Amino acid sequence: MKLMKTVFFSLITAVVLAACGSVPKESPARPWSNAEYKMELAGVAANLAQSNYRYGFTILLKTAPKVASVRVERIAGGQSETIIDDSANPTTRFSWQPQQPKGARTSLARTSNGFTWMGQSAVLGLNERDAPWLYAAGDTRQVYRFTVRDVKGRETVWEQSVVVAAPVKRALLSAQKKHARPK
Repeated sequence: MKLMKTVFFSLITAVVLAACGSVPKESPARPWSNAEYKMELAGVAANLAQSNYRYGFTILLKTAPKVASVRVERIAGGQSETIIDDSANPTTRFSWQPQQPKGARTSLARTSNGFTWMGQSAVLGLNERDAPWLYAAGDTRQVYRFTVRDVKGRETVWEQSVVVAAPVKRALLSAQKKHARPK
């Protein structure tokens, strides 16, 4: 049973994180990319065992093994909320580093394509207060703003949309209910 929950969790994570590659709006959105950076993953990773989730992101660093800082903001209702900011503690290690706001964390990874910056928000509850998008009807579109400052001080800013499809939300809620049942 534990293996099944792990497999299901992995499938939900893969579906949600891959969503940035197929965002329906007027036309299908693509993961953002330029000569220096490529948005690889953006979305939500849930931990059913602890009934929580984190926003998670990876950015391929095409031309350098590191950057000076990365700030990720969630844009909703005309307002922005910083969910990851490593400007006070630049990401330089291949292990998780604590970041702001409290509970966020970042790391570098070496991949076959070069180096990748990874960031996760602080842990949030899978409840209506912390995850209203999960309980809203239909697909949920979320927009994130990324500000990357390279080691020479140049800033690159872009926005990335992510869609959490209604069937994925239903599956996540169903799995959470099954997981929460007394044994």
